[in-house]
Amino acid sequence: MASRYLEDAAGVINFSNTLNGDASTSPITLSSKWLYSFNGTTNDYSQWIKISPTTNLLPAQGFTMKGSGATTANQEYIFRGIPNDGDYNHTVTAGNDFLTGNPYPSALDADQFIIDNLPVIDGTLYFWEQFSTNNTHTLADYQGGHAIYNLMGMGMPATADTSGLTSGLGTASLPAPERYIPVGQGFLYLYKIPDL
Repeated sequence: MASRYLEDAAGVINFSNTLNGDASTSPITLSSKWLYSFNGTTNDYSQWIKISPTTNLLPAQGFTMKGSGATTANQEYIFRGIPNDGDYNHTVTAGNDFLTGNPYPSALDADQFIIDNLPVIDGTLYFWEQFSTNNTHTLADYQGGHAIYNLMGMGMPATADTSGLTSGLGTASLPAPERYIPVGQGFLYLYKIPDL
């Protein structure tokens, strides 16, 4: 649950039900309107699952959130709690994408994650990148796309999303994902439909 483990240097993060957070409070305030998880079909925006700051999430279950709003200051978010270790299993419907994240206190080897899960995933990891040119809450105007990583060892930087859900505009300026996934980094994978 984000409200219990997410802090900044001043203490436990505050959440509000407003559209934007507030960087001027101490600790900062984040908007709870942008907290979601995902276990649904590709490009079906209606399948994002609204969560709250008090929703219990399983280790390695990813979620989205927005920062505290327009600010030029760097912000540091701290996740407190007992470090995770071991294997984590989630129920995912065949053919669905699942938003997961690196739950460990160290980098996650993307190659090993793919190898360990090849019986059930399609072998590609998808990392959403919001382009710096994005300045809207309107879905059709979003500027961003998915960077990808697979066992070919070639990460591909994000290109403008062409699903029809977003604007398809914007310029990516971020590098391609690399083999080691940072602590807390979220990503999607496709759970394969079993062969009949």
